[in-house]
Amino acid sequence: MPRQCLTNGCVAEPVPGRSRCAGCGGGAWARVPPARQAAYADLTYRRLRAEILASKPPCSYPGCPRTADTIDHVLSVARGGGSTRENLRPMCRRHNEALGGAAGRAALKARARRKQ
Repeated sequence: MPRQCLTNGCVAEPVPGRSRCAGCGGGAWARVPPARQAAYADLTYRRLRAEILASKPPCSYPGCPRTADTIDHVLSVARGGGSTRENLRPMCRRHNEALGGAAGRAALKARARRKQ
């Protein structure tokens, strides 16, 4: 059943389980600025990611016994970090998502403090 898309208000068939139509990206990824999307589509990042994860390294989070299945940026892309080997570290999905969420919450708090 057609309904209004959240991105630009077009009336179209939404992607199942999402609130955006396929033409507008179909999901939450559509809200990420194109510059940040490009950082993860970069061939250098993809090559380094594959090289690092090929050896099945342990998670770089202190005390974590898991094998890494994702790559984390030491200095986030949003803060100007690049896709160099020195800025990438192997991490398990659980800790990568936890650190990413913490960075986002810290950015929101800092933005709120600047507004006051």
